[in-house]
Amino acid sequence: MLKWIIRIYVLLFTAIYIGCTPSSEYLREKGIPEISGKDIVRVLIEQTDRRISVACHGKFRVTDSVSGKILKSSNSSEIVIHPEKLSGVIVVDGWDSPLSLNGRKYRGRFEIRNHLGKMLVINLVSMDDYLKSVVPSEIPNNWPVESLKAQAVAARTYALFHMQKKSSDLYDLESCTNSQVYKGIASENEATSKAVDETRDMVITYNYEPIQAYFHSTCGGKTTDSRYVWSGDGVPYLKSVNCNYCSDSKHYNWSYTLSLYELNYAMRNKFPSVGKIQNISFKKKDGRVVDVRIRHENGVAAMTGNEFRLLMDPKKIKSLLFESKVDNNGLRIEGHGWGHGVGMCQWGARGMALTGKNFKEILTFYYKGVDIRKLNRATGVKNNSFIK
Repeated sequence: MLKWIIRIYVLLFTAIYIGCTPSSEYLREKGIPEISGKDIVRVLIEQTDRRISVACHGKFRVTDSVSGKILKSSNSSEIVIHPEKLSGVIVVDGWDSPLSLNGRKYRGRFEIRNHLGKMLVINLVSMDDYLKSVVPSEIPNNWPVESLKAQAVAARTYALFHMQKKSSDLYDLESCTNSQVYKGIASENEATSKAVDETRDMVITYNYEPIQAYFHSTCGGKTTDSRYVWSGDGVPYLKSVNCNYCSDSKHYNWSYTLSLYELNYAMRNKFPSVGKIQNISFKKKDGRVVDVRIRHENGVAAMTGNEFRLLMDPKKIKSLLFESKVDNNGLRIEGHGWGHGVGMCQWGARGMALTGKNFKEILTFYYKGVDIRKLNRATGVKNNSFIK
């Protein structure tokens, strides 16, 4: 008798659940786009105080995100949105075709809001579609396939880390080098899309958590410990490793002469009270500059090595792995590598792939003590049980 009662309850629950939850087939029949909340990346693709143009060459709909009221629904149209006229939050969905923002096409949907006087356009896109734009934006698509796979897994892990961290309530990542470079559909490529597909759901973990999967162009022969670049005690998986694989990079060796005028100009842009510069000193750890002190007529300006590097155009002082000396033209800098030097060296990943290493071997070489695991799509990224 008890078994029959349990069966009846199960049947009733199933009927109610099915009745209240639209099926995938139903959604497709009605033309409603499907997006799984567990697999969506929120990418800030525009922040502006100027009007924007949103277009779609197929059926699309604009909805008020609070009331659910449909504000516009049409086929193949363009709408212009002015920040001063936008008070709430609207969502733009495309059915048959991608949406475009100021002429650039994106997959997924847009969430548009006025935030502190500026209009924010956030692209809600599936993780796979996001990565298919990110990977070829971060690494050449004609590189060996195993290096492309390594980049795909690192990029997925980086995104998941920030989705969990939630540094902003409005979005997960930016579309520029502040996060990962994301250019929408235009950057997609067959080779990198295949690398994303073949590493589907794979992430780098430490103690069953996604890591902060930093990567950079060229380490110059040695990556560095994260604590020497950013404040804090560092993390156990971002340690220095000797890399003998990136010497093919054109950034492996570089030089630049920093003039006194250029240094003065850069300093005064950041520190208006800085006087005439008298001298500069560098403190190093593990071969890289970690602290910089610039003495000037009004005092001393102290900063980290990375802050000093970012004072200039990144193409000038490419890394903190350098030697310097004063000459008649200014400060002569002889350096190695490009980027902060933490985590995976992309040119090194290429070099390792050319020697026959697979993407897992590449990743575990640059990130210490980690595992490569698969996401559990049943739980998504909402809690600690999302790793299989």
